[in-house]
This record gives sequence, C-alpha cells and structure tokens, in this order.
Amino acid sequence: MWRLDGVRPRVLVTGIGGPAAQAFIASFAPGTVDWFAADMDPLMPGFQLFPPDRRGVLPRGGDQSFARALLSLALTAGADVVVPTVDSELLAVARSRRHFSRQGIHVLAASVSTLDVCLDKLHLVEKLSGVVDVPVTHRFDESFDPAGLKERVVVKPRSGSGGRGVHVFEAAAEISADLPRDGSLIVQEFLPGAEYSIDVLAGKAGRIVAAVPRERIRVDSGIAVVARSVRDQRLIDFGTAVAEAIGLTTAANVQAKLREDGTPALLEVNPRFPGTMSLTVASGVNMPELALTDLLGGVIPERAAFRETVMVRTWADHIVDPASYGRSGLGASDRVA
Repeated sequence: MWRLDGVRPRVLVTGIGGPAAQAFIASFAPGTVDWFAADMDPLMPGFQLFPPDRRGVLPRGGDQSFARALLSLALTAGADVVVPTVDSELLAVARSRRHFSRQGIHVLAASVSTLDVCLDKLHLVEKLSGVVDVPVTHRFDESFDPAGLKERVVVKPRSGSGGRGVHVFEAAAEISADLPRDGSLIVQEFLPGAEYSIDVLAGKAGRIVAAVPRERIRVDSGIAVVARSVRDQRLIDFGTAVAEAIGLTTAANVQAKLREDGTPALLEVNPRFPGTMSLTVASGVNMPELALTDLLGGVIPERAAFRETVMVRTWADHIVDPASYGRSGLGASDRVA
C-alpha cells in the first residue's frame, strides 16, 4: 500500500453497517490504513467493530446537512480521505468535493456528471443506447401505452438499489393500477438470462485499469451470497465500454443480464464500491487499494489481470463491550435512525 507522505493514510468510511464499507476495509492488510467509521445508525452491527473514538454518527444521506456533517466528522478524525459507500450520499459528497479539498481531504467518489447519469436508470439507458445493448425502456407516466407490449416486463424505480421496488409482470397490460404514473418508475423488457456484475476500476484520469465480471449465482435481498468471477471477454469489453461512456474515474459495479442468445444487456450501474468486492480482490485485483493509491498520487498498473474464483458469503459473530455499544466518540451526537 502506497503511503501518504510516508505515513499511513487516515481514512473515514461511511455506511459502515453495510457490506460495501465492510468489503472496502477488508481489502487492506492490517496496519496499512488508520480507519474511522461512520453510519447514520449507531446500532448497526458494523458500527460496533470500531472503538468509540474511531466512529461517528451522521444524518441520512439525503439530509441537506449531510455533507457538512461529514466534513466536520472528517476534520475531527483528522482524516486524509473520505470514502462514501451509500448511494444516497454520493451526490452530496461529490458536489462538496471542493470543500473537502480546501481542508486537505481527498474524496474517493465518482464525479457529479458520472453520478447524474448512473443514479437515474432512465438517463443511464438513454446515455448508453448505441454504446452497449440496453433493454427497451419506457417512462411510466400518464402517457405510457401498454399496447403491443405482450412479453414479460419489469417495473422499477428510476433511482434506488438492492432490488427494492422492482416488480415483474407477464405483460405491460397487467401492471398494477396501484403503481404511480408520475414518471418515477420505468418499464423495461424482461431479460431472461443469467445475471452478471462487472466490477470496473478507472484511474483518476479515466484510464480503465480492470474489469472483472462475476456471476451472481445466489442473491439474497439484492446482495450476492454465492458468486464467481469469470473470464468472459464479452463481459469484460461490456463493462469497459460502459465505464468509458459514463466517464468513470474510480470504481463502479456494472450490472448486466443475458438475452436468450447469450449477449449481455445493461441493467444498471452502481457508481461506488460494491458489497461483493471481496471476490474481485480474491481474484487478484485489489480495487480499493489501487483506487486509494491512485487518489493519493501513487503509481498503479496500466492494466490488472485476474483469475477465476468462487466466493461463498457466511455469517460471523463479534462480541462487543456493552458499555460502548452504540456510543460515538468522534463528536457527533448519538442517534438512532
């Protein structure tokens, strides 16, 4: 791990109760980084893995005070780098990047322009049409006409993650009348094949360093619990093309599903480090370490190769001191969301 001014970087990671934050931290060897953790809920299990003086409580990502609270927490921690891992936080942090920079704090997050594309699934399809295969997509509003759409369709929110709010109907005419026709949803053709996630890393100058496809063999609540990395050049090229088109300058997770003929089509792009990053790291490409090294001015390879492997996610128990349970020592008030 490349060091900042010869010393270990101090890194504050948000969303510490989620798998993305945990996977990011687990990618580094012990003793190479000084970690600080943040979450909006001090009772999240991941919060308890850090001593009180290394953890702080934040408002929700959509709260207008979020970026300001995060900057305050980072200054209290003496952080060199802030890594947001929750979708709802990303735009607020990216838009405030200059405020962090003025305080000497680096932000490891995608650009505002990249986030504007990726966090709106309708905008994403429009942007990527003609670059890669995208599913036929309609805005679900009062003008939507289901006539002619006889095959299975998927209705999903334009924003959101984890499979929340996704519905499958046998035909567009069967879409529930309870769903709002206010333009917040989209209707897409149903893609019948296997689902793949492609972890892509780009340097801060936009050069694509790696694209590692993984098959989502078993999924629970939107999170892969059994997955394997695969050396499929079509998927590697697919993820690379998407990353270049959205102007990626850090890590992202490109999700695709196969058509009946086996060709990949785009589902969505998660413009952050994913919760299954541990599989990509085990496959030989340590994207968190490479991204942090690049951000801090270190040298990373032009292109990183990977090997195929399989990941099975299991439970782990941790015993914590009841006196410190849910307490924060980084200056933010304790809060239960």
